[in-house]
Amino acid sequence: MNNGNLISLASRPEADRKRIASMGGKASGAARRAMREEIERLKVAMQAERELNLEEIRELRLAAKELRLAAKAEEQARWPRIPQMPRMPSRIPKGYWDE
Repeated sequence: MNNGNLISLASRPEADRKRIASMGGKASGAARRAMREEIERLKVAMQAERELNLEEIRELRLAAKELRLAAKAEEQARWPRIPQMPRMPSRIPKGYWDE
């Protein structure tokens, strides 16, 4: 591009300046709309990915819970529960030590 071919806006007629400014405003609006749509697409994609991850996390937690329950049942089958001694009351009733 040759600098001699460039004409400043100040030296152009009013109609040309308005036309050029109008074209710039329209291009700017189109660029803003395109950027906004791209951001919305990215948000939707990220939300879908997040939901998929949440579903996977729920499935993994459920599988872990089932494994814990199975291990607990297996442990109980292997070692039968031994009866425990009764707990002492927190307060000794009146007359307990009297004979």
